[in-house]
Amino acid sequence: MKKNDLLKAFLISFISIVFLSWIIPIGQYENGAFTSGNITPIGIFDLGLIPLTVFDIALPIIIFIMVVGGFYGVLNKTGVYSKLVDSIVKKYKDKKIMFLTITIVILSILSSLVGLNIGFFIIIPFISAILLSMGYSKFTTMMGTFTPVLIGSLSSIYGADVSYYFNGLFGYQTDYTMNSSLFPDGIILLLLTTFILIMFARNLAKKDLKNSKKTIEEIALYEKENSSKKNYKLLLALIIFTFVFILIGTFKWDAVIGGDKTPMLDFYKKVMDIKLGGFNIISGLLGTIPAFGYFELPFVSVFVLIMTFVIAIVYKIKSSKFIEGFMNGLQENLRLVIYVIGANLVSACLFKNGATSNFANSIVNFLMSLSNSFNSILLSITTVISSIFFNSYSTLSSTLYVPTRILTGSNVHVISLVSLIFKSMYGLVMMIAPTSVLLVTGLAYYKISYKEWIKNTWKFLLELFVVIVLIIIIVTIFAF
Repeated sequence: MKKNDLLKAFLISFISIVFLSWIIPIGQYENGAFTSGNITPIGIFDLGLIPLTVFDIALPIIIFIMVVGGFYGVLNKTGVYSKLVDSIVKKYKDKKIMFLTITIVILSILSSLVGLNIGFFIIIPFISAILLSMGYSKFTTMMGTFTPVLIGSLSSIYGADVSYYFNGLFGYQTDYTMNSSLFPDGIILLLLTTFILIMFARNLAKKDLKNSKKTIEEIALYEKENSSKKNYKLLLALIIFTFVFILIGTFKWDAVIGGDKTPMLDFYKKVMDIKLGGFNIISGLLGTIPAFGYFELPFVSVFVLIMTFVIAIVYKIKSSKFIEGFMNGLQENLRLVIYVIGANLVSACLFKNGATSNFANSIVNFLMSLSNSFNSILLSITTVISSIFFNSYSTLSSTLYVPTRILTGSNVHVISLVSLIFKSMYGLVMMIAPTSVLLVTGLAYYKISYKEWIKNTWKFLLELFVVIVLIIIIVTIFAF
């Protein structure tokens, strides 16, 4: 990565936000209406509040990234981790492009269904070690790991990060549900965008593999060490179990199969209420553990930490080596924290010290007030601009909820169209904007410059944009 490339992007974003705060009045949506306030510029003393707000916003992500670093640091101390990677590379020696394609398909689908996209970082270092060992460049590996997860967010079907929040807002007092939103447009969007990514990545892959003299690039969170004679298959099983358990725990089971009921949550309560001698034995032993479908990042971090200890016990890693490995991985991922903080600077400026009013709301209100009826083009433009400010989909959808709901009423078909616009435009912006946590984490992890990313992906992003616009046009025609 070119020195300070992303940091410059963060600085430009920060200065722009400060400038806009001096010329645009703040506002907020409250009780179904917009209330405008005064111009409240970000001053010198306000800058002291921003770091506190950044940590308030990003702390769960920061902790998770650090724990994942420690997890892989310990994997390296098993003595069989690199043996596991080498065995997979050898198995797919003549099917490298097929492996890349399968990886993209699986990650795109899982991200679209499950969500909690930053949670996929638990498996990405493992896949990266395989792809880079196959001879792929860091850029191609980025397209095969972080980008499919972004594609899944863009075309989210049941994802916790996207569809679940939208359903919670727009399903209130209407017939709209997460199941009713599963129209072919969402599936078609997933298929087309994944196909575009596959073709783009395969072209990159072919160029990488043609360069037979290319040396394998430095691999983050990976050490070449085959000191143990233990079976690496058990380690593979533990890695897969960790990933799958997180997926199962974050998938919104109740929203999909429950309808108006919550079978998973009800089952969880029954289990946790099991008593032995008047004592809640299960909840007492396990402590505070969420039900399947209700896992969030803090609990995921705790679970990864537990699995780190389990792997250390299974492979009999001495305490000194465990601490060394964990600290090495933690230190290696420490640099990613800087970029996560940078990606959240804009949000921190808007929500400093718990503020609910900000000038971005005023921009949203101005744009949405340009029409007295629902307009797909206007909503798309508003979503794109808002996504730059609000890198959290829950914040984005809750901000756009009031003005959009006024224009859509309770029409299920129009609300489904809104869902398509929200997630697709938001997802596209998260592939470009320096406020995108997942994008910035990926670029920092592979040390790819922001300029290089834009320069080499603009055609790919343009293709995604064209496909999204065409689908929105078609769905708009059938929605009215």
